[in-house]
Amino acid sequence: MTPTFTPPRPLGPAGTALWDRIWSTRKPWLTFTNDADQVANYCALHDEVVAVEALLDADPQDWRSRNARRMLDSSIERYATALGLNPLGRKRLGAKDSAPVGKLEQLRAARSTKAG
Repeated sequence: MTPTFTPPRPLGPAGTALWDRIWSTRKPWLTFTNDADQVANYCALHDEVVAVEALLDADPQDWRSRNARRMLDSSIERYATALGLNPLGRKRLGAKDSAPVGKLEQLRAARSTKAG
């Protein structure tokens, strides 16, 4: 049975689904005590993506919404790397299930690190 953890802040449907998925995978490097706030922030970003996507559906030419989406994607990538939720992050943490990281992923991570 998977333990159920309550997020430290309210999350929308997308964020809650991601929250449950992250904690159900039982990543050994993530602990609720130490990482709950960071995981909640990561999940909240996914809720924001849903809101921005709704704005883009209403007005695909809205440059502010497109820019917001790009900024959210960059933030999501940084959080995923920091939390070890993507191949580069797992490699940096030395996780056993890390996949080889290609040049493109390395360049993206370097760019995200410089931007933030």
